[in-house]
Amino acid sequence: MVRWSALFLEAAPLLSFFAAATALTANDYYVPSELVPGLSSGDSSLIPEMYAGHIPLTNNEDGIQYFFWKFEEKRNGNEDKPLVIWLNGGPGCSSMDGALAENGPIRIDDDGKATINEGSWFTRADTVYVDQPVNTGFSFATNPGPKKYDDDLDVITEHFMQFLDSYFQSFPEDIYKKLILAGESYAGQYIPFFADAILKRNAQLEDEYSKYNLKALLIGNGWIDPNIQSLSYLPFAKEKNLIDESSPYFSNLLRAHENCQNVINSHDPDVPQKFSHSDCDAIIGLLLAYTKDTSPETPQGEVCLNVYDYTLRA
Repeated sequence: MVRWSALFLEAAPLLSFFAAATALTANDYYVPSELVPGLSSGDSSLIPEMYAGHIPLTNNEDGIQYFFWKFEEKRNGNEDKPLVIWLNGGPGCSSMDGALAENGPIRIDDDGKATINEGSWFTRADTVYVDQPVNTGFSFATNPGPKKYDDDLDVITEHFMQFLDSYFQSFPEDIYKKLILAGESYAGQYIPFFADAILKRNAQLEDEYSKYNLKALLIGNGWIDPNIQSLSYLPFAKEKNLIDESSPYFSNLLRAHENCQNVINSHDPDVPQKFSHSDCDAIIGLLLAYTKDTSPETPQGEVCLNVYDYTLRA
């Protein structure tokens, strides 16, 4: 078993190990709950089984290693649970956000101690949180030279497929599980590419047992098509009565919307499309600024619209 000298679950959640060049087994990645400060003092029936560390990508010249953290419910038998791989967005946002602040089984209290999130997904599926692309969170490249970043979705997809190959070498029993790719925000870019690559890989294999058992995609708050989504902000805000044409700021919003539309329309088809435009990004900022409730009686935590749920304020 790999021994860790320390495990800190505060701003930097983990100190992990460098994996060996050869594939490690699941037992090598096993993390006893007592290594997570505060976790072993809780209800033992709610404490997940955990595996974590760096997995070297197969056939990768840059020596890239992805950090993962896997949670599964303690087994009473051979439950046939699906495998969810969770990806936060960004780009370049650590999936430890998901593990520690969203759907993962662990929360950190004010004293830096781990507590159990009873609403976690891990009771319904084995859940793996992955830091990707390279140099996101705790993932890195071992080869010397300038710090490496991936800025091409085809390359990111190639690296993720290498991660899957390595992961299933270390956890061979998981290859038979129903696989669900899940994530939020910029993961709305990653997930369709990864799913397409998995389907193409499977189509080239005759051995059914070697195929990845992809069953579903879960994308929340997906940043999938910036051009379409940016031009939807103002119409959506009008439809939901967040702002109307009588507002003194409406002309500014309309001008920003038109600027965005003009930038998109003026794109030269012979030039690679930019992922986003500052003129389009400005629309959501203006909407948030113009819909603030700054009246004296408004609580401090309810001044702004919540961009993830327009019925709430933050």
